[in-house]
Amino acid sequence: QRRVHGAAAMWEGCVSSEVQKYVPCLFTINTVLYFDKLPELQAFKDVIYTECVSKYRSFRSVPVRMGSKWVWEERDVSLDDQFISSEVHSDQELHRQIELISEQKIGGLGVWEAHYVVNTGGKSVLIMRIHHVVGDGLGLMSVFRQLTTDENGQPLPLPPLPVFKQPNLLMLVVMKVGMFFGYLWSFVKLFMIPLHGFDSILPITKKVREQAIMRKTQAVMIPKHPFSLVKKIARASNSTINNVAVCVLAGAFRRHAILCGTDDTAKLHGRALIPFGWPRPATKLMNNWCMVSVPLFLDIADVRQRQKRVHSHWAHLKTSTLPLASKLMNQMVSALPIALQQKIALRLLTSHSTVFTNVPGPAQQVWIAGAPMTDVQMVFPNLIPQVSLLSYNGHMYINMVVEESLPHADALGESYIAELHALAEAYEVSP
Repeated sequence: QRRVHGAAAMWEGCVSSEVQKYVPCLFTINTVLYFDKLPELQAFKDVIYTECVSKYRSFRSVPVRMGSKWVWEERDVSLDDQFISSEVHSDQELHRQIELISEQKIGGLGVWEAHYVVNTGGKSVLIMRIHHVVGDGLGLMSVFRQLTTDENGQPLPLPPLPVFKQPNLLMLVVMKVGMFFGYLWSFVKLFMIPLHGFDSILPITKKVREQAIMRKTQAVMIPKHPFSLVKKIARASNSTINNVAVCVLAGAFRRHAILCGTDDTAKLHGRALIPFGWPRPATKLMNNWCMVSVPLFLDIADVRQRQKRVHSHWAHLKTSTLPLASKLMNQMVSALPIALQQKIALRLLTSHSTVFTNVPGPAQQVWIAGAPMTDVQMVFPNLIPQVSLLSYNGHMYINMVVEESLPHADALGESYIAELHALAEAYEVSP
């Protein structure tokens, strides 16, 4: 029996049963893999068994409480119970099927399942649904890479892990002293987050605020766009891909708000909760992350100035003690009674405008069970609007899970692309 690492509260339910009634799929990562022609079902099952079930205990176990801790308890796994097949007849039906599947609670063991969806009128999909208790986005991406090969069926190398330079003794002493005071200030700022009140009511959060959570959702797919354009903007602005995406997202929210009739955008205030991942072994499944609260700078109309503010904030965040203090805070909160954890989690989420996550995928096209994968999306229904980014084969794939009744929801995609091009123009970057 192996201890469940870092996310037992997700399994036990860090939101109340009343909330889970509306969002039964909470904490489920839905990776949607698109194919012109799906791989043979039995071949895909064989790959899942070889690379996931046989290698990782969490794919053949369920979390069980033992005293004060949670452990993985192995169970008999029937692949037939974990695979569900269905058929649709158009791209529109396929999109709705993806939404319906993503909204359901995982069956079988309850930690993972796979959907094999044949579309007679266009591209078909495999949907891998994995409960977040199994691992975070970075860990699950490393598992996904093990399912893939090149065109000749050869395994693809895993990307190298980051290398951290060790400081000398004098620098280490200075860092320790600075970190002590940094932690004190970081904990003060973390305790103050609930006291900051709620963000401005945006069109994307208006219904959510009225209901306390999102009850019925839709997935808005942003048109895929060249990853090279995002990298060019990042280089031109001396920033990062993540910062560019955050800046563009804020601009898209601004454009959508104006479209929905918001007049005074200069007073808009919004924040995003963004997962901050920590180094881990390349092939180890675990939850090693924390959430950081980041301003979106919605009040800044000038896209270049907003990009500078986003970059400045993230540059400070990455060198501060706040992420590690947030991680320690998570561990402290997880020791509290579950009812109190639920109240803290709900307040933290609903006081923000969105959750934003960005996971790097394979840089080249990959094959799964002999079939070439053409596109990919990561769909994650949440209590508040969720934005998920995934790079693959030279393109960025983004979707926003928002309230089903959101006015002009389709315009979010157009707004995002328009803001991306505006940022490119501001830095004189050609598409």
